Amino acid sequence: MSKIWNSIQNLGYHLRERKQKENIKIVLSSGYFSILTRGHVRLLESSKKLGDVLVVVVNGDNALFHKKGFVPQFVDERLEIIESLSCVDYVVVWDLPNVGGVIDRLNVDVFAKGGDEYLSNKDMNIEELVACKKNNVKIEYGVGGTSKIASSSDVFSRHLEYLKSIGYEKK
Repeated sequence: MSKIWNSIQNLGYHLRERKQKENIKIVLSSGYFSILTRGHVRLLESSKKLGDVLVVVVNGDNALFHKKGFVPQFVDERLEIIESLSCVDYVVVWDLPNVGGVIDRLNVDVFAKGGDEYLSNKDMNIEELVACKKNNVKIEYGVGGTSKIASSSDVFSRHLEYLKSIGYEKK
């Protein structure tokens, strides 16, 4: 059975039903996952340990394009890669740069933020922070480690430097 959901609203209904029946603790993590790195894997594996169910929100192609100026992997590929991880229970796409609206729609208990992100409320995206407070969602900072390792931007930079070192030029 696919872990990928096409609708935040439908996933929200499903999670509410599960929570009522099973009394589960739901963890939410999110990211662009422009290419999957070991830092992403550590984030998601550590996020799963914070509860019973892990929901991963993958930012869509429009949001990724606005952040990086290009889309190295389209969202369908990124969803399938995230879905393949055993620690992930549900995957859904969200086409905005922050997940405040997702937090409002899903009945989650914990919002797991990676080590490369914010280490306190004062640095966090205001829409996400407001949504967490409004919905009584606990924010966990530095999940998967407190430093950024092997970010997708680092991987791209290293790759470009290598290409330049061997004399490759885009034609």
